[in-house]
Amino acid sequence: MYAHRSTNTMRLLHCVLVLVVLAFVPMHAQVSSHWGTEFFVSFGSIVSDVQSDSLWVYLVPSRSTTCTISFTTCSDGHQELERVSLSDPQRGVRIGIARSLLEQPYGRSPCGVLHIQSEAPIQVLAFVSDSTDGEATAVFPSSWWGRTYVVPVNLPQGAVLDSAVQDQPIRATIIAHAASDVMITAPDAPLRVNGVSIAARAQHRLFLEAGEQCLIETSAHDSIVAHGILVQASQPVAVVVGGRINGQHLFEQQLAAEWWDTTAFVLRYPQPAGAASIDPDYALVAAIADSTVVRVGDGSVYRLDAGQVVRIPVMQTEWVSSSKPISVLALRRGREGSVASHCLALVPPPSAAVPAAAVLSPQIRSGVFRLYSEQYLTVIADSVARSILRLDGAPWSAPWEPIPGSNWQVSSRRTGDDVHELVATAGMLIPWTIGYGDGRAYATCGEFLPVHYRYLHARFRIANDTVSTRDTIAIPIELAELVLPPPLLQMDLPARVRMRLRWNATVATPLEGALQPSVQDGYHIEWIEARSSPAGFRPGDTIGDLLLIAALGELPSFRIEVDSVIWYDQSGNAIISSAEQEGGTIVFNDIWQDQWGVRLVSPNAVGLNPRVVPNPLEADAVVVFTPVSGDVLVVFELYDAMGNRVSMIVPTAGQRASGQIPFYRGTLPSGVYFLRMVYGSRSVVTMVVLQ
Repeated sequence: MYAHRSTNTMRLLHCVLVLVVLAFVPMHAQVSSHWGTEFFVSFGSIVSDVQSDSLWVYLVPSRSTTCTISFTTCSDGHQELERVSLSDPQRGVRIGIARSLLEQPYGRSPCGVLHIQSEAPIQVLAFVSDSTDGEATAVFPSSWWGRTYVVPVNLPQGAVLDSAVQDQPIRATIIAHAASDVMITAPDAPLRVNGVSIAARAQHRLFLEAGEQCLIETSAHDSIVAHGILVQASQPVAVVVGGRINGQHLFEQQLAAEWWDTTAFVLRYPQPAGAASIDPDYALVAAIADSTVVRVGDGSVYRLDAGQVVRIPVMQTEWVSSSKPISVLALRRGREGSVASHCLALVPPPSAAVPAAAVLSPQIRSGVFRLYSEQYLTVIADSVARSILRLDGAPWSAPWEPIPGSNWQVSSRRTGDDVHELVATAGMLIPWTIGYGDGRAYATCGEFLPVHYRYLHARFRIANDTVSTRDTIAIPIELAELVLPPPLLQMDLPARVRMRLRWNATVATPLEGALQPSVQDGYHIEWIEARSSPAGFRPGDTIGDLLLIAALGELPSFRIEVDSVIWYDQSGNAIISSAEQEGGTIVFNDIWQDQWGVRLVSPNAVGLNPRVVPNPLEADAVVVFTPVSGDVLVVFELYDAMGNRVSMIVPTAGQRASGQIPFYRGTLPSGVYFLRMVYGSRSVVTMVVLQ
């Protein structure tokens, strides 16, 4: 499995621990490599295939650290490069190596080893630079090994161990390239090393001869997923991780993957012969940059043009394969209705007829999705997000195509080699980027749900009407359309709804029984508690009636607007939503004014019937109401348009019996006021406009 040379130098150069496939992106891109404290980067014979003037590595520190960097040529020459300080984890440092240092006599291929030592974990990326076009290309393959590193057997996000796996151990095999002391630190769970039990958080030390192996086993999946296993060695070692997930092999290979990050290894599924196994509810497949034929395990065949996306129905154990690079976005239900997705970059190896599969762990983002040097940006969005989607501040310009069998639509466009911002303030969408780097295909994906992962979008139909001043009117509100989240969320129809409406406060007032009525900035605000529907609301259902008094008719018309909507599920949990409406215009067929400077409003009637009547002989006006007998408390309160109480009148027994009290305007300025009559446990609000 590993080649050995007669000299230590050749062993160092050619004993390759791991092949790291780096899909190239510019240095600011989010490319993940292994984190360690000591690295050997072997450029090997592949440099001869690249007409480059220099090689360089990019070092990214986990925290402030100092690195010692040296370079050893194949002719046993040694050159100390430099000692550098790394202080900014976001920037890192670039170290260049002249191609002349890699030259060998007699036409042999260039080679060399870069030795990097750090006081803290760093990330190492290796590239070559081609002067012919000024572009950088990832060294493929490059070799590295570290002497201190974490074996992260984490599962990609959304992956779930099946019940059969819980009783099966996860295994990590350590293989020594040279005689080495090895220290294994257990996480918050016990381990077995070569059959010897190791307590949680304990350390186990052993010595391995060159080529000797040791086996680490554990059944504590949750602890391993959370913390990993710490392996330290005095000489380079290889690590092979094994296990099973959803009936498939988890990791049975060295630490090598086309896509992986610092906390989770990629899943590689061996069925069939390197094709990608997927276990979602459904999958979306896109041809990256070439036309291709896609075959699925159920026998389906799809012909895709470059950039074209197709939805494929999938079952457990289904697979998808292609002879050209494609990207697969697999969606499945997550916890509490959230969306979990896997991006699979399917790239045919140079010497294989079927592609190797790789899964990206998705990243949940909020508000802004940053892109780096992507060739294609594909967006899957719902109707809410589509209408407000912005790329670099401009509306999304690419056409949308529906995805059959779902509420999603998909759109794709090219982007330049720059940082882009994709923004939506509501709804649900999944950015999906696909393209090429150094001639190899790559794909990344992630969801962001700017509002809430459980949401609804509704369109309401509010009846139009023509009314006369002082008419009592009932405006029906109908649910015209209800847009549910994607089917994979399996949301039940909402069972209850609260709606907030608003309209011009000077032209209508609510009838008694309104829920939390108020006046804000000249608008009357009212919450309507609609009836419950155990079976769930559906389009065409009547949400409720808005009961109003067409008060003044001082305007030709006014509009009733849906200001806010909150839905509730069967369990009473609130569901954030967005809403639009049609209709809701109320037209007056008369404009009425009095001659005394006090406008009258016909109130709703519960037998009290309060109203303001001009009376210039004794007072500014008289408040007239149905006479009240007995000792029932009657109070009149006058509020301004902002809801501040400006006066209060408690009628005497004689005034209550007569049904009249004087109304004095005093120094009150012109404007809209509300006269509230409290009668026992009931109340009536009447609008008064003083000119």
